[in-house]
Amino acid sequence: MAKGITAQEMDSATASGLVPHLGTTTNSGNAYSIATSAEVKPNTKFTLKINAASTGAPTLKVNERSAAPIKRAGDKDAKLLASVYTLFWDGTVFTLQGEGGEYGTAVASDVRSGKTIVTENGLVTGNLPVRATGPTTVNPTSSNQTLYSGIYDGSITIKAGGRKASGYIGSYNDNLIQVTGLEFQPSLVVIQFISIGRYRTVYLNSSSGPVGSKMGMVAGAYCDATGAEAIGRLADDDYSDRKGAVSGNSFRLRFYGDKTDLRWYAYE
Repeated sequence: MAKGITAQEMDSATASGLVPHLGTTTNSGNAYSIATSAEVKPNTKFTLKINAASTGAPTLKVNERSAAPIKRAGDKDAKLLASVYTLFWDGTVFTLQGEGGEYGTAVASDVRSGKTIVTENGLVTGNLPVRATGPTTVNPTSSNQTLYSGIYDGSITIKAGGRKASGYIGSYNDNLIQVTGLEFQPSLVVIQFISIGRYRTVYLNSSSGPVGSKMGMVAGAYCDATGAEAIGRLADDDYSDRKGAVSGNSFRLRFYGDKTDLRWYAYE
C-alpha cells in the first residue's frame, strides 16, 4: 500500500508547485479579506472564492497583511464575480490568472443581434438589429425617409431624385418663351407671371419617337390668387412650329395675352 507524504516531507521544488486554496473571502464593498493558515509568499499563486461581485477597483487583505490591489493582465483593475479565482502574489499586487488583458469597449448595442462577445461582465449577446440581409435601394419620394440604425448587409443605393432648374425672363416676343441648355428633359414646368401674380402649371409629354423629332402634346392650366383655374391645350404640333413643345433639354411655350416678366421652374 502506497504511503502518503506530508508537505514537510516534500522537497522545496515540489512544495512550491502546490496551489493552496485559501477559502472564501468576506468583504466590505470592494475591500476583500480572508483569514487562512496557508502561507502566501511572494511569487506564489493560490485559489480562493470571492463571496460577492465587485463594483469598483478591488483589494485583498490576507490575514494581518496590508490590503493590496487585485489586477488582471495589463495592470487593469479586476472585475470580480462571486466565483473561484486563481491569483498570483508578487509581493505588491494580486494578479488574476487566466484573465485577458483588454476587453475593448463594445457593448450589446454595438454587436449584431444574436451574436455574442466576451466582456468584463462575461458573455454578452448583441442586440443591434439587422435591418436588411441584402442590398438596399432607397427610391425618392415626396416625404422624408429614415434608415434606422442597425446592420445593413450589402450596399445601400440612394437613387437620385428628379432634377430641377429655374430662370427669369424679362421680355419675350410673339408671346413665345423658349428655354434651352437644360441638363435634363423636363416633364413639368411652372410659370410664374410676376407682375400679375398668376401661375401656370404645364405638363410636357414628349412623343415616343426620337428626341428632337415630332413632339407630343403640351397641356396645362393656370390659376390666380383666388384659386380659379382654366384648363387649355397649349400646343399639339412639332418643334419646328412656333407653338409650345418640348425637345430633349429644351422647352418652348406660347402664351396669349399681355406680355409680362416671368420666372420659370422646370422639373425632370
